[in-house]
Amino acid sequence: MQQATAMTPRKVAIFDFDGTIVDGQSGALFTTYLLRHGIMRLPRALHLGWWGLRYKLHLSFSRPAPQPPPAVSSERGSRAGLWRPGRP
Repeated sequence: MQQATAMTPRKVAIFDFDGTIVDGQSGALFTTYLLRHGIMRLPRALHLGWWGLRYKLHLSFSRPAPQPPPAVSSERGSRAGLWRPGRP
């Protein structure tokens, strides 16, 4: 096995959910770092900003609920769409 030296590059993932490591919004700071160093492009950063704004405002990320199918006409035809469970 090869010994690691001070010059050996390492991949690290650090998550600061509660703000104990970085004072401030670590996600925003990291995004700014990636932009300044050319690692992330502006469209992606804007997409992340839009996501962050929606998150802060508690807006939904899910798709709209599916709509029920249109009412099926009854045998009588005059009360189409007014059927209720338990009623003929």
